Amino acid sequence: MPHAREESETTLQYLVWSLPFVVVAALIATGRASSTVVGLFGLVSSLIVAMAAPPHPFGSYDALGAIARGGWLALLVGAVILGGLFFREVVSEHRVASNPVPVAPERRRKQLYTTCFLIGPFAEGATGFGVGQVTVAPILNGIGLAPLHAILFGLFSQMMVSWGAMANGTIVGS
Repeated sequence: MPHAREESETTLQYLVWSLPFVVVAALIATGRASSTVVGLFGLVSSLIVAMAAPPHPFGSYDALGAIARGGWLALLVGAVILGGLFFREVVSEHRVASNPVPVAPERRRKQLYTTCFLIGPFAEGATGFGVGQVTVAPILNGIGLAPLHAILFGLFSQMMVSWGAMANGTIVGS
């Protein structure tokens, strides 16, 4: 019966290791904690679990290394988020500055070309993760395209950048 005992210990270890996730999910579900507080609780609970129930010897030096690797990954994600916010601001300023009067067909074609072949691929190539699609959608909507046409042109604009998280979906969708 040693095998059954090993299984129950392994199951218990997995439950203990999932505690930081449960803490973060519970705090998010309550809606009463800010994202900073949730992140700090996740960090502290992860450190407690890592120090109390490590799968192999884990000291303070290892904890600092893990925090540094996590911080590096957070910076990469933060760069994508900041890039997306930057492109959103550019689009918002474009929408505010745009004229509510109907656009002439020639100007509309130029805006459509610029959006699909320059802005969308650049935003996706610079940041990835669908930021190009998010950037292009309001511009296409502001041009006055029908929603279905705006979606199709948005996918078409992303087809120019066939890598990253959106690669398979945009190629199939386009």
